Amino acid sequence: MYYFLNAFLGAITLYVILRSSLFHLIIKKKWKRWIAAFVLILSTILLLVIPFAWLSTVIINRMSPYVQNPDTIKSYFESIHQYLLVNYKIEIFSADNIQNANTFVVNFAKNAIGGTMNGLGTFFLYVFNALFYAHSMS
Repeated sequence: MYYFLNAFLGAITLYVILRSSLFHLIIKKKWKRWIAAFVLILSTILLLVIPFAWLSTVIINRMSPYVQNPDTIKSYFESIHQYLLVNYKIEIFSADNIQNANTFVVNFAKNAIGGTMNGLGTFFLYVFNALFYAHSMS
């Protein structure tokens, strides 16, 4: 339900932003509603989704050396662990905590990727419906 709400609110926002362009294409340029809605959605994908996908790819490529060689990150966390253990007598990196963190990260990554794809699909369906039925909505 959470993803549908996000998709719905995003679609309303995008509808408000694209509404004047839609009416310009339909009324002044005499385009069909579905063509105008399709062109506006395609331009949104080109201007918003593709740059964010590229940025995600760049970030993933920058992080891949750390994922492939986790000793760097492990040594950093080990120094934090030693500092907290010596100064404050706190042990955060026990075997149970590490196992729980691994499980949480894997589940979170699966849910985030699946939810993002589901949310984007739902988002663009909502936007298309809002743009296609724009005359009846206003």
